[in-house]
Amino acid sequence: MKSIALTITLSAMAWPAMAAPISEYSLLGSYRLSETQEASGVTFDWDTRTLLAVGDEGQSVDRYTLTGQYLDSMTLDHLGPRETRAADDAEGISYLGNGRIAIADERDMKVRLTTYVAGATRTLAELEPTSYSFGAGGTNTGLEGVAYDPVGNLIWGVQELNPIAVRQMPADGGAYTDPFEQRVITRFGLHSVSDIYVMANSQSFALDDERRLNLLILGRDDQVILEIDRTGKVVDRLDFSFLGLTTIEGVTMDDDGTIYLVGEGGPAEPSYMFALSAVPEPSTYGLFIAALLGGLAYLRVQRRPRTA
Repeated sequence: MKSIALTITLSAMAWPAMAAPISEYSLLGSYRLSETQEASGVTFDWDTRTLLAVGDEGQSVDRYTLTGQYLDSMTLDHLGPRETRAADDAEGISYLGNGRIAIADERDMKVRLTTYVAGATRTLAELEPTSYSFGAGGTNTGLEGVAYDPVGNLIWGVQELNPIAVRQMPADGGAYTDPFEQRVITRFGLHSVSDIYVMANSQSFALDDERRLNLLILGRDDQVILEIDRTGKVVDRLDFSFLGLTTIEGVTMDDDGTIYLVGEGGPAEPSYMFALSAVPEPSTYGLFIAALLGGLAYLRVQRRPRTA
């Protein structure tokens, strides 16, 4: 486990400001998520440097370390008929800061905002005042992922298929819009969309790095992550078929640029989390350490407000 932690630290240091394209990412570590059934969404909590995961059974939000150790949970009231559950079909999650999270409910096509409190239980009545619609619900091919956008204080949501859609709305609610024409989405070349992530949430990008404005689009069925700009143009892609799991449905990134993916292993198997990073050649470590002793640490990206 110590060797994994060392790899994470050095790989992040060796690529200051997220210099590596996502196409150069490879597997850094894989972990079982012991408490999350059918993992379908994951998000990085930058205030505690942990990960929050949800499963499409919608029973809880679970907190883990960056190497998959379970820490605590918040229960989502899932008893009774579908229409009274706090999360009937939780498929996505995004962190907004100060403990606030957004949960995507696929069948309802709603994003529900709440505050994560370990040991608490959230009911539908508590969540409804901050539930925002991304379209007509009722199907199992609806709202599959959600992402907070600190640049415009927006929330993005993706519809899985029939049709594939990428939508946004103000973070405090309102009407959703479709920023991309359908012909642009068709150019993604995806059979379905499972999640979305706004790269400006990661502190691994400098403020003047244009890539921090880009989005990551997860295609479960095609086993790819697309990096797109704000016009919908695909600028890079990562084929993650080497992971050998075809049920990956959630993506996020931490402040060091490490990408995390989650997916279910199957009805009788646990959920899994994969950490991916662009790991340089071993000789790069020696060069980096020498430069670090000369003052490279001062060139590290400084902590900054995420609303910039």
